[in-house]
Amino acid sequence: KEAPAAPVSDDLFKFVGQLEEPTYRIEDTAAKGAEALAVIVQLPKIERMSQLHLDVLEDSLQVRGGSYRLKVALPKKIDVNGVSAKFITKKKELKIVAPIVYETVKK
Repeated sequence: KEAPAAPVSDDLFKFVGQLEEPTYRIEDTAAKGAEALAVIVQLPKIERMSQLHLDVLEDSLQVRGGSYRLKVALPKKIDVNGVSAKFITKKKELKIVAPIVYETVKK
């Protein structure tokens, strides 16, 4: 005789239902004299950088924090070792700047 399945908490469904994708924009910029991409994410419910988690790959990035979840495909490859991120408290936005990587063609 099998034991009945444990009930799933209603709180889990409430939490999952509250996830939001924040608005963002991607801009061309410069960092340390090199071409770069800037990703600016609007996060009105976030108070400080420590509330955020950022994962960066050469062609995408992911931001998580509070009820926010965002995955962005980047239009150009970036140098993951040169990425900087700053939370601007007054504007409630996260600015991520990453240098663009240009692949050289071998002859």
